[in-house]
Amino acid sequence: MGGLGGSVLLGWLLGSVALAGTFPSFSDAADTTAEFLFIAIAVLLLGDERPALARRVTVRVLAAIVFTLGLTALLAPGPEPLRLGGSLGRLGLERPTWLTSVSFVAVGAALAGFDLEAGPLTRRAVDGLLAMVGLVSLGLFVGHMHGVPEGGSASPSHAVAANTYAGLVLSSLAILLARPTRGPMRLLLRADLGARLLRTTLPAIVVVPIAFNALRLLGESAGYYGPGAGIALAVLGQILTLSLVIGWSARGLARGAEAQRSAMERLGENEEALRITLDSIGGGVIVTDAAGCVVHMSRRAERSTGYTLKEVLGARLDERLRVVDGRTRQVVESPFEHVVRTGSLVGVADRLVVLGADGTERAVLDDGAPVLNRLGILRGALFVLRREAGDERQPLGRSA
Repeated sequence: MGGLGGSVLLGWLLGSVALAGTFPSFSDAADTTAEFLFIAIAVLLLGDERPALARRVTVRVLAAIVFTLGLTALLAPGPEPLRLGGSLGRLGLERPTWLTSVSFVAVGAALAGFDLEAGPLTRRAVDGLLAMVGLVSLGLFVGHMHGVPEGGSASPSHAVAANTYAGLVLSSLAILLARPTRGPMRLLLRADLGARLLRTTLPAIVVVPIAFNALRLLGESAGYYGPGAGIALAVLGQILTLSLVIGWSARGLARGAEAQRSAMERLGENEEALRITLDSIGGGVIVTDAAGCVVHMSRRAERSTGYTLKEVLGARLDERLRVVDGRTRQVVESPFEHVVRTGSLVGVADRLVVLGADGTERAVLDDGAPVLNRLGILRGALFVLRREAGDERQPLGRSA
């Protein structure tokens, strides 16, 4: 879009007759070429999500130019062409229709608000403006194919080329999809089955009817069949094509659902194997997540602490288990925090005692270690408990 807009704009500024003679359909869109060029540059800048003041300022300057050009064309009185001032005063712009001008005003406003650090209401307003411009322009493009003038008027004040409508559709779509982390793009890039269905069917829903109606009009103009037969063939073609697309999508979704079910079964089997392994360890085992909340407790750990897994599941380890220095009976640093920071329980105390709810010694905290994934990112911690017959029921306050 940027290259096309730049070449047309350059030809227009140089007064090139050859360009208009080579591409006659571009001559009707010369008034909007500058706006499309500015929008294309802004879209390229929006695709870079790195925080940069110069980029954001440039986008807003381009947005202001598009907004101003559209508003000027909308409010300027009289049917005469717009004239550029200064040294370019000899060059004229054919006045766009009011609906085209309103569309550029809306696109300029959306570009200006796209990068604002505002709440979801502003983002929804920006996306709504762009969706409105895209849908209206798409409707006008389809109407143009069928010979309907802009606004339904029998005598339009200015003939708008089809590529102006197409440019507005593509511009609004490009801005909506400029960022993979926001708006429709975030929805389309999700890994769930719904997003996959949307990615496969939405393009066909938009393109197939337009393509078949274009073929119908070409066949009618060539005299191959009449309007009635053309409509019937177009409807039949759309039904068959969309049925094939939906069937193909459904087959892909079925394969995805089966793969997801198999993955869940494997995950369940792995969790069961892990539970059996942890229960087979000589000491009691407690596993937490990265926030220090209990995600598993072996049966030996249940007997050692007096808690069941159901009672502590999801609770922070420090809130459920009171750990004290076995010699001084002083509360020690959180075992979870110490393990995450140092990689072991070494240095907390010579002997760590786990107290029950009644203040009696329930077990000795033997060891602990962080649980890391293959990238070295913390996923939780693992602790090993053991019971000692000589002091497992010793009341709080007595020496070990």
